[in-house]
Amino acid sequence: MEDKDKEHIVNGTESVASNEAPPILDKEKDDVPAANNLKRTMIIAIVVLLLVYFIYELMLKK
Repeated sequence: MEDKDKEHIVNGTESVASNEAPPILDKEKDDVPAANNLKRTMIIAIVVLLLVYFIYELMLKK
């Protein structure tokens, strides 16, 4: 690869001017549904851990 080509390629992709957004951002959708899913998953995980903890405590008392 020539030195010219190396200057324009960063991490296997072409570099973008600092005042421009990469074109992939135009194709990306909003991340709000992913954030809602993350909250729901964390709540479910905490509830499951609490259930396991209480079952464990009940088993130790017997």
